Amino acid sequence: MKLLIALLASSLLSMVQAQEVVNDRFHFSHLRSFYSCHFAENRADQILQALGAENIVSRCQGGLEMRQRFVSVLVDFEVPNHRGPWRNVILNERTFDRFSSENSCEFTYRMIQQFIENFAVRNLTSFNGCWDGRGRFQFEFQLRQEE
Repeated sequence: MKLLIALLASSLLSMVQAQEVVNDRFHFSHLRSFYSCHFAENRADQILQALGAENIVSRCQGGLEMRQRFVSVLVDFEVPNHRGPWRNVILNERTFDRFSSENSCEFTYRMIQQFIENFAVRNLTSFNGCWDGRGRFQFEFQLRQEE
């Protein structure tokens, strides 16, 4: 009986440790580039999903709807504690904007740059060729997979 209880407690503890809950805020303000809250929340969700986050909740303040030059996105999400092999990941402007006419190079680059700090990555390299909303960027790194 004691062994069963110990195994159950160990199993529950490993499940609790399997996910890390993260709260983060991304703030963007620019003289020539303006974004809506809807766009900012969607972009945060896309980036976090690409990084492997789960249970993402995004909330926005400012933006075009409020006639503000800034947008702040508050996010809560869970980062899985994967222990599997590393996989190569490339994120660039085509990852997010290939089906739209949005020009959000600098916005997306800065958001990835901030959010990626919450994840276990290695061999990170990045290139920023953004000029306001236009241009190109790329992040290359390795991210842990599930076992």
